[in-house]
Amino acid sequence: MALRSVAAVISSLAVVTVSGARQAKPDSGHTDKLVFNVCVADRNGAAVVGLEEQDFSALVDKRPAKIAYFTSENSPASIVLLLDTSSTMRKYDAWDEAASPLTRFVAQCNPASQFLLITFNSAPEIGADWTSNATTIDDAIAIAENRKRKQATALYDACMLAIDKAAQAPYDRKYIVLVSNGIDTSSKARADQFHRLLRGSLIPFFCIDITDPHDSFAVVGRIEMEHIASVSGGGAFFPGSRQEVPKLIGEIAQWTRHAYQIGFNLASLPKDGKYHKVAFKLRPPVQTGGTEYYVGFPDEFYSAK
Repeated sequence: MALRSVAAVISSLAVVTVSGARQAKPDSGHTDKLVFNVCVADRNGAAVVGLEEQDFSALVDKRPAKIAYFTSENSPASIVLLLDTSSTMRKYDAWDEAASPLTRFVAQCNPASQFLLITFNSAPEIGADWTSNATTIDDAIAIAENRKRKQATALYDACMLAIDKAAQAPYDRKYIVLVSNGIDTSSKARADQFHRLLRGSLIPFFCIDITDPHDSFAVVGRIEMEHIASVSGGGAFFPGSRQEVPKLIGEIAQWTRHAYQIGFNLASLPKDGKYHKVAFKLRPPVQTGGTEYYVGFPDEFYSAK
């Protein structure tokens, strides 16, 4: 994954500002193109809007590549909200501080976006099926907050279900927002099975990692959440305080609204069953007004034969 040092300039956060497709096959709206969602952020992590196609250049395997599709339209998205409700989460006071602001996240997304809520402890469960009704999602989140916690955590099973549900969703923009500590204790799927599915997925994960830095499992969980975000082309967030969570969730909402969609014609790409490097850059002179820009993009894609 390509990361332009965003984590270094945002206090107490580790942020990967990237989302996009990883597999050289069209999504539901582009039958002849491979389209990436590319995020541009300023040094504070806020989405940068208003850029145009001529502001970008692209490389495939370090060679200049022709951009065949570009849009900055604020189009609706299909977004899975994935909440860890295991007992290990309850001991972190920040859990409620992360789950509750998800209602604000829904309100800040494109009004036509659709949401699906999945909660998980010993097994994943759909709390609310696809809907654009904010009240329905808000009520389901409130129920999830008050449910009894079970000790086991089927993180991988839940993530695989989320990928499957998002893949079947109608909109081209698809995202998964995961609130968890990154620890799996009871999934039927193995870690390597989930990681293979994740690598081939077109669905970016935005991970909000809820851990106590003094917990012995915190490091393991953070590594897993960073891996999920990196491989999927999403972002990993580590709130340093309760006050930071609403701001982070607001930033994720803006990224889902304002990612630039940049694509290549499939006919111009290799068809060899291998992974290939890709890069997007801002062409100078982009008027920054003294603001340093960071461009996030997946650094490889798989080209099917």
